[in-house]
Amino acid sequence: MIEYNIYDSFIKHNPEMSVVETYQKSFAYLLKVGDQEMVREVLAIIMGKAQPAENEWYISKCIDDLTRLICETNIDVGIILTTNFDEVIEYSLYRAGREPIIKDLTIDQPIGGTQGYTEKEIVVHLHGLWNRDTMHSTHQLSALRPKIESSIRNVLSDSKLYVLGYAGWDDIFLQALASIVNDDNATYNIRWAFYESVPEKALADNQSLFSLVSDATANGRFQGYCGVDCHKLFEDVLNAQKKKITAPHTGFRPNSRSVVPTQKMPRLTRHILSHEPAHEVVRISEQLFAIQALQSTGSLELLCGWGYGKSGFLYSFLNDEFSEYNVLYSDLTGLITPEEIAKKITLDIGTDITWIFSNSEAGKFIVVLDNISNITHPATNYLHELSRLCSDYNSNVKIIFIGTHPINLQIEQLSLNPLSVDEVKEYLRGESKLAGITREQLDKTLENTSGLPSKLDKFKEYLRLMSLAEVLDDGVITLPEEEFSAEIPTYLINRIENLKIDHKKIFSLLEVFSVLDCGERLKNIRERFSENRYVYNDFSKLERDGLIYSLQIENETILRINPLIRDYVSTSLSTDNYTQLVTKCLSICIGTDWMAGHIKIAPVTQFMLQHTEFYPGNVHTLIRNYFELTEFDPQSRGTKAIIMASIGYCMYLNHNDYYKELVSFSRMVFNKISCYECMEKYHLAWYLATGLRMIDEDDESAEFLEAILTNYEKSEFYSKRMAIKMMGTIMRSLTESDRDRTLQYARKIKSIADKNSGIYLSAEAEIYEDLSKSLKIDKLKKLERKARKHKETSTANNISLRLYALLSNNKDQYVDNVINHSETGLYTRVRALISKYESVLEAEEYFRFTPEVIAELKRAYHYLFCQRLDGLFNRCSELLWRIAVDNSDLEYLYRLFKSSSIIWRVNSMPEKELIFASELVSITTPTKLANGEVEYLQIRIRVLRNSYEPENDDSIVCEQ
Repeated sequence: MIEYNIYDSFIKHNPEMSVVETYQKSFAYLLKVGDQEMVREVLAIIMGKAQPAENEWYISKCIDDLTRLICETNIDVGIILTTNFDEVIEYSLYRAGREPIIKDLTIDQPIGGTQGYTEKEIVVHLHGLWNRDTMHSTHQLSALRPKIESSIRNVLSDSKLYVLGYAGWDDIFLQALASIVNDDNATYNIRWAFYESVPEKALADNQSLFSLVSDATANGRFQGYCGVDCHKLFEDVLNAQKKKITAPHTGFRPNSRSVVPTQKMPRLTRHILSHEPAHEVVRISEQLFAIQALQSTGSLELLCGWGYGKSGFLYSFLNDEFSEYNVLYSDLTGLITPEEIAKKITLDIGTDITWIFSNSEAGKFIVVLDNISNITHPATNYLHELSRLCSDYNSNVKIIFIGTHPINLQIEQLSLNPLSVDEVKEYLRGESKLAGITREQLDKTLENTSGLPSKLDKFKEYLRLMSLAEVLDDGVITLPEEEFSAEIPTYLINRIENLKIDHKKIFSLLEVFSVLDCGERLKNIRERFSENRYVYNDFSKLERDGLIYSLQIENETILRINPLIRDYVSTSLSTDNYTQLVTKCLSICIGTDWMAGHIKIAPVTQFMLQHTEFYPGNVHTLIRNYFELTEFDPQSRGTKAIIMASIGYCMYLNHNDYYKELVSFSRMVFNKISCYECMEKYHLAWYLATGLRMIDEDDESAEFLEAILTNYEKSEFYSKRMAIKMMGTIMRSLTESDRDRTLQYARKIKSIADKNSGIYLSAEAEIYEDLSKSLKIDKLKKLERKARKHKETSTANNISLRLYALLSNNKDQYVDNVINHSETGLYTRVRALISKYESVLEAEEYFRFTPEVIAELKRAYHYLFCQRLDGLFNRCSELLWRIAVDNSDLEYLYRLFKSSSIIWRVNSMPEKELIFASELVSITTPTKLANGEVEYLQIRIRVLRNSYEPENDDSIVCEQ
């Protein structure tokens, strides 16, 4: 600092500091007035005093003795954790003939324990290496805490931890340790050495530590030892061990200040894959694609957003399929020229990358080049040449190129997406509190975590502290500020902060995206925020920087923010600004006059409801945020407006048969206002019960709405019309489970409803169910004509479908009336289509399955898939399956299996997935399907057979 002429200004603002404070605050000050390059330069000066020559280090007697203890005895030292920035420990091991694996937690993922690394020592630099970005200040070290905690926890899971020569200044290390020792489920044994020879002094000097580990001390998992001098300890242990065994000669003698020349063999910095077994059971297709790409061409371009779990994905297939390969890693953040990239690769892996290709006898290598972004054309050519070298040296060297955007290397390209709802369930498998998780709870989990592994890991952490219901009710999971840098690169955070200060207009656009977190069309944002004069380049800049991305579905392009970026940006919004943005963004989705009660669902909002990628939709998230941001005041204009907007949105969802969204949305709003007595509460209750009935949750629908009806009949807001609607929903919900109560509600409805109303006719049809078949048919025919005469189309359609099921001949007119009527809703039309073509299939009239019919059935399947309507979905999938088998359309059969298995996994129906997978394997050959597809089926069959023994199934496939 004296050399940079900043020492006086530093001391002026920090006059009295301890040694620890001086260290941390001085580096924090360096970063404030300079940058990481200045920090590196300072460290280089310090480290130069410990290096007699380049690539050489002075080795103290203590480190020398430790090295001999490792090399000359049978003591198993698997992992060495150090907060030092120098490379003395690994250098000492190198000169003894060992090849330690070096891990830097500032760029690497947490280590996964000692298993699998027993032949090599691992040196883990908790705070970084001196010639890379390092962590010194309290804020920087806080960001590393999750990695430090995870590393220590994994080490303790299968080995003892000995703490030697620790001065106790690193609060972050202690905090990480505290989290572990206070976890009742953690397994650990810690041995801590104190230099003080008097126990009382050791206790007095380390009060915070002993307070922290008091429980661990009581149960015998923490042991302290006084009077331990590391300068003597390793020598004493070495002598004691040598009396027990004859150690092999290592070829060197101890020397307290020894200097050894650099070896010709480069000291490669091997990368340890973080142990993340949850990733092994998700993204199976992506794993197989990556394996085949590396095996066939030697290279892969991996596109992955922030927080998508790229380290876990790499572990999922490299750990097994490429276990004999050494992994080398280089972080290319911010580097754009070939010269910069080549230099950084050399620095990170320990040698020029051409050495790897030209020395095949050195072993097999997978090189991971991470965070490639906005590189120049020459740099693209350079990386492309590396990929071509992989083809030439395919057996020994493979490269994975990783970025958030396409690098266009003309090689196999794989994109990672957030986990789908079925993958979320697989990822969370093994969590005891999720044993009976429902479909709605799974959807809510997906909503709260955005399907990001980083958030799902936090979700697991919260489950250790709370019940599932409490975690879900707590809302969207946001990573703590100190954990952002573990998922989002520091340069990107700095870029956001720079936008906030120097490019306020572009930052305001990023704020808009943080509120419209399900995405929106560019044109709509420009029009609604016309006063900000956003230009195309503003959107393009955010996209180039990796802050937003585009989704192209059909002919629609939706721009969307990364969920972690959204969390980071939204934390800087004031409550007032956030509320104003929510109010304005709602006008994009439901019309500019929504505050006045005029709701008009925008075309893009309608489009997004048809695709699961945008679940739960902007209207849902915006109204949820409005309730969370504002104080609930039933008399205020804003509260009244948002409640009426909610009713209007429920009406739209119900009318257009979006029942899954209706249940999720109406439940959310009902829970927000249920303590307030108003008519809207009862409307929401009815919408919720209606949605539940339509997604086959009949019991919950009836139980919930009966309690509501009892209260409603005593309410000042009571109206006969709403009461009849509630009774109609309850009656239909009880049809399959309680005949007596069904008839009670039917008779009650008939006693108070208008005789020509749809609900009256529905009640009458329900009563007819107890008649003989012929009489019932006769009565229903008359009832159907009456319903159509009075334009009660929904009731008439339901009666027509009953008649279709009862009649043996001349019945197509009834089902065709339903299918072709202009007022038939999507749900009812889908029911009619499936019923009709199941009969066609049963009659084996395959000629009637024209391309137009098959296309229509596929559209019905897509609707049922999105809405999770289980009964109809299973019928439709089996119908399409039989048609595809008859047409020998194996490609479609595979796609049908992949999509259907998502629903079966979510609904815990492994028997269906196993039956269909086995059927598909039995009728295909590797020449008919790609190898990866056949292998995927075989993997799923193995997984299912290991966890489930199938019983007889009555599905169509099983009968073949």
